[in-house]
Amino acid sequence: MPKPASLDPKEQLSERGSKRWLLNVPRHLSPTGQRQRLFFRTRDQAREHAKKLKAKEGTGRSVIEQQAIDMAIAKLDPIGATLMQAVDFYVEHMRRQNLSATVTHAIEAWTAACVRRGLSERTQRDYLRTMRGIEKHTTGDSKLVNLTTEDLAQILDKTGQGKVSWQLQYRNLRAFWNWASKKGWCDKETFERVDKMPTPVKEAPETLTPKQCKALLDAAERNHSDCVAALAIAMYGGVRMAELRCLEWADVKNGYLAVPAIASKKKRRRALKISEPLSHWISKYSAKKGPICPSGWEQKWNAIRQLAGWRVKSSLLQSSPKNTAPIWPQNALRHTAASARIALGDNPRELVVELGHSEQTLFSHYVDAYSKSDAAKLFRFAPDGKILPRLKVA
Repeated sequence: MPKPASLDPKEQLSERGSKRWLLNVPRHLSPTGQRQRLFFRTRDQAREHAKKLKAKEGTGRSVIEQQAIDMAIAKLDPIGATLMQAVDFYVEHMRRQNLSATVTHAIEAWTAACVRRGLSERTQRDYLRTMRGIEKHTTGDSKLVNLTTEDLAQILDKTGQGKVSWQLQYRNLRAFWNWASKKGWCDKETFERVDKMPTPVKEAPETLTPKQCKALLDAAERNHSDCVAALAIAMYGGVRMAELRCLEWADVKNGYLAVPAIASKKKRRRALKISEPLSHWISKYSAKKGPICPSGWEQKWNAIRQLAGWRVKSSLLQSSPKNTAPIWPQNALRHTAASARIALGDNPRELVVELGHSEQTLFSHYVDAYSKSDAAKLFRFAPDGKILPRLKVA
């Protein structure tokens, strides 16, 4: 607080020689915020004005400060808020602004965290799509805490086309937002207020018929024999394609295929018992060592599917798939293997372990999704067009 001003009037002569009294007003007492030189005809007038200024100095506020306070109170009155409430609100607002991260920084940190957690490439791609949706809707230097519930809803509507896609983007954005909220970068409640779309009805998983599976095996044997074993492992073992790419022939031994934790989607090691038909395919087409998926697997696998009649384009083939050809169902081989093995009467508890599913998912997805006769037919296919003896179906 400034020192109390003396405010003693000083006698002074004007240019015309008349007597007047000068009062030097310091900045903190001036209504303009600047020093003032005031002149009065009499000493009493100067002293009276100085007395008023000293009374205001006793409040600890300058005139200009008091004016600002009065203006603030006048603006707060209509909404029923006090000056202290406004100050508390602003202090909290600035605290959250300072704690929050920019959108760019938050996305970079989240992406790095996904890599450290060892998430699959497919999951990382899904998250990346969601993050791009956030970037398109905002500027990189925007603070995460400033995104509103309406902003998040618009991001979901723009990135999630269709009910299934919307649900995926919702889960991805929720995971990112909850992670960021734990760091103090945003409010968890902001996302919780987003209206959730009704959960889509889950139909039975799309599977391949025995005829379609036979066409795939035949196309592989005729054109890309180095891919046959990998295809058979996916078709009869139900191994996820992302897991298949990580497997080595050293993982096949003693009648089991071990899926290492680093390759597994759930990051838990599991072992699959090699069925009779799968043992025949492995026996003939195993490379004995190295990766199970050969070099150039992606394009070879695309070519096999295109040759088998699916609408999948491979750079290895000059022709394009027919527009009338069916679209390849997602996770088709895994769904086929699980459904067929359930139909054949395999022990559900063993399947839960081998497939890496929960028991609830196993029963809700795969029970009655495949007929016993089709499952028996599928499990009789062998290399070179041979047919194994008929299976005894439970």
